[in-house]
Amino acid sequence: MQQHFGGDRLLFESFRAGCLERFADDIAQGQAALAAADVAGLRRVAHGLKAVLELIGQPALSAQARTLEDAAAAWAPGAPLPEGWPALAAGLAALR
Repeated sequence: MQQHFGGDRLLFESFRAGCLERFADDIAQGQAALAAADVAGLRRVAHGLKAVLELIGQPALSAQARTLEDAAAAWAPGAPLPEGWPALAAGLAALR
């Protein structure tokens, strides 16, 4: 909190609350991308989440998002879809 919000607890709490609310949309987007085998879409969702999760004090979930983003970036057509979304989605849901 100190590094990104200058110690402003109210600003941090407001930002965090907005993020937690938005996670429902992120989960829906990730589920849709996975269902459609849209690896680029999955990568975009993971990319957005990695920074937000770090900012709200969730470094383990941020690392999961980064791993998924990297796996999606390295994905080759015909290969299995990158793993990691179900665990990340569960982590997001648990925060809500």
